[in-house]
Amino acid sequence: MRGLVWDIKGDGPNNPVFVEGLPGIGHVGQLVAEQLIAGLNATLWVEILSSELPPQAMLQEDGTVRPVTIRIYQTKGAKPLLIMTGDAQPLTVAGQYELVGDVLDRLHALGCREIYTLGGIDAPGPDAVVGAASDVAMVSRLKELAVPCPGEAPDGGILGASGLFIALAARRGWIGACLMGRATTLVDARGAEAVLGPLQTLLAVDAGTAELPNLATALMRRLQQVNEPGMQPESEHPYIG
Repeated sequence: MRGLVWDIKGDGPNNPVFVEGLPGIGHVGQLVAEQLIAGLNATLWVEILSSELPPQAMLQEDGTVRPVTIRIYQTKGAKPLLIMTGDAQPLTVAGQYELVGDVLDRLHALGCREIYTLGGIDAPGPDAVVGAASDVAMVSRLKELAVPCPGEAPDGGILGASGLFIALAARRGWIGACLMGRATTLVDARGAEAVLGPLQTLLAVDAGTAELPNLATALMRRLQQVNEPGMQPESEHPYIG
């Protein structure tokens, strides 16, 4: 297998809002995405396999195996969401660009023009959540929600899928933001909870936070299986998607 393989489970929604929460620092984005999926009863829309993902099998509770995948879930309603999470991010620059470009093309065909990406940050600072936006109007909206957009980032900027998705979507004229929660642990439920506040306001949804402790525990178990270099809090890069 080379490149991306899309295993689509059904028709995608019309005019969805896209939310990306792949693994990163503190696994903040991943926890937020999993809370949205659980709290909003989202259903699996597609599984994505890629030769750029870690070459290993995930062991499941029933003793069977599955490949490392990226998954997108969908919600119902007048303003449906497509929520991306998964076991890992692509391991190479080429793999990142391939994934982001292909996903944006498919979302564009569904009428998506709004995007929110989620990540963690381990740089010191007073704010529980910091943001970056597609345009100055969204910067103002984030400030109203007490989410500062510093305008300066440590070396490396926003690395990984969270940064690439929002930057390339903005070039297409989409609106959206990247929300990053401060993380101090490998799986930081507190950082995820901080991000969920402004995110749920932006999305006009109520997914709650009740499942976060159990989700964090389950994620810790899964992480023992995934070998994904550069995704740990001790990474030299303070911002990472």
